Amino acid sequence: MAVRHRISNLVRRGNVYYWRPRLPTGMRGSGRKKHLSLSLRITDNARAKWLALQLNARLEGLRSRVMQEAWNLEQFTVIFRDEISRASTELEAFAVAGRCLGSPREDHRVADRDVGWAYRLVSACSRTGSPS
Repeated sequence: MAVRHRISNLVRRGNVYYWRPRLPTGMRGSGRKKHLSLSLRITDNARAKWLALQLNARLEGLRSRVMQEAWNLEQFTVIFRDEISRASTELEAFAVAGRCLGSPREDHRVADRDVGWAYRLVSACSRTGSPS
């Protein structure tokens, strides 16, 4: 059974998230389908929410154009599959860059270690009575 989240059009089936928006009325070639269901191929909740928000914004931008122009279901699907692959590549690049560059937490650990050594040095100097 699909699990809905607070982000509209975001559905989780098993461990994978899907984007399932309602199709605009009057779309050619949709037949009896009322929803478009595309796999985000993402299992991380935060990334899925970010991508669903991006796709929802893109959908709202296209909704008026779909009503004015004659779009079919295939064109609509291709646009959003391309958007999903582009955004997934971007998210993966961010993740790789984060692993390569490290995080602020690593910097904090290094700074804490350096400060710890400074306090030990001051403590050792004060015990031996050597001038600072």
